[in-house]
Amino acid sequence: MFALMFNKLKWKRGVLLKNFTSFHIGGKAKFFTQVFSEDDLKENILQAHRKHLPVFILGGGTNLLVSDRGFPGLVIKIAFSDVLWSENQVIAGSGVPLPFLVEEARKRNFSGLEWGIGIPGTLGGATRGNAGTKKEFLAQHLREVKTLNKNQLVAKSYSPEEGKFGYRQSFFQEHPEIIITKVALKLKPAAPEQISREMKLNWQARKSQPLDFPSAGSIFKNPPSASAGQLIEAVGLKGEKFGKAQISFRHANFIINLGGAKSSQVLTLIREAEARVKEQFNIQLEREIVVLDETGKEL
Repeated sequence: MFALMFNKLKWKRGVLLKNFTSFHIGGKAKFFTQVFSEDDLKENILQAHRKHLPVFILGGGTNLLVSDRGFPGLVIKIAFSDVLWSENQVIAGSGVPLPFLVEEARKRNFSGLEWGIGIPGTLGGATRGNAGTKKEFLAQHLREVKTLNKNQLVAKSYSPEEGKFGYRQSFFQEHPEIIITKVALKLKPAAPEQISREMKLNWQARKSQPLDFPSAGSIFKNPPSASAGQLIEAVGLKGEKFGKAQISFRHANFIINLGGAKSSQVLTLIREAEARVKEQFNIQLEREIVVLDETGKEL
């Protein structure tokens, strides 16, 4: 591994992406860097454009499966960590870890983020995927999303309505060229006992999830009238193994890395679950996980 200097921008070569994903799966990035400001982000993207390199924006690395063959361009890890609290609002950089924000809101007796306990990743990723529970989700507390278009390098702010948020989806998922840089959330004061009670209930609900092995969270979105995990279990795939990847015995909508799993092994299990559920129930499972293949495309 060595570093290259382009106009004072430091890029590392051959960085293993598995070290930056919760799945612990992924090959090498041709180039890798971290950015701590929007100006740095713009400069790095501009340099990549000049060298005709594809760009992938990395947040917390959760909900992500990276090809074992790596990424042929520049991976930019967002490390925007600024947080501003004011009255009933918080404005935070997209790289702020969601667990940190949840705990800070609790300390300040602000309600609205209790649903986020136990959810890994960054605020930017949680916004992009409209993270939450069955009853509560991020978009309900959203005031504004600030972004940068990585193709045009143009900044723009989006209202909650413009974000087109739905169950585990948003406008930003449909447009990966739009990078979330800051998020403004509206919270409300609440009694500490009430906040702690809600957080405890949400944490207990997550105990059914497999936490003993690396994973990328839920693989599929729940269909409107069913549970993805129950459907996968019903077609006999709970506990199914392929290589070092396994559909979890604890929750069939999770695939776990038993140690040394390959992206191709995970994809085999994903496709098998899709095929069997489609064949038996005529339901097309929709992926919640982002798959980054070796060509640089998000699948």
